Amino acid sequence: MIAIVVVLLALPIGLLIRDRLGAYLAFSVVFAQVYTFQTGLLVMEWTNGATAAFPRSDAQELLDGSLGYLAFTSTVCLAGFGLVTLAIGCATAGASPPPRYGSIADQPPTT
Repeated sequence: MIAIVVVLLALPIGLLIRDRLGAYLAFSVVFAQVYTFQTGLLVMEWTNGATAAFPRSDAQELLDGSLGYLAFTSTVCLAGFGLVTLAIGCATAGASPPPRYGSIADQPPTT
């Protein structure tokens, strides 16, 4: 669920909000909401006996159980921030900066 939301919302957020800090903040808010909802659903399923998200740790592997979930969600979050940054770069690539005038003599004449 969280990977789908990141793919569907990271690029539009970066394209619509050109301010980098604002886009990062908007993405963080969306990610936090979806992360909390997904974690709550997975914990409720786990308490009912499902072991799909948090498998039983018999083998003591490094990325087993909660460490695997942490690694996955952290990777998805970083990929989302990368997509937001990419979208901001694409949105501002064609925009030219406003002209800067050094002195009063360099300014265009007013009519």
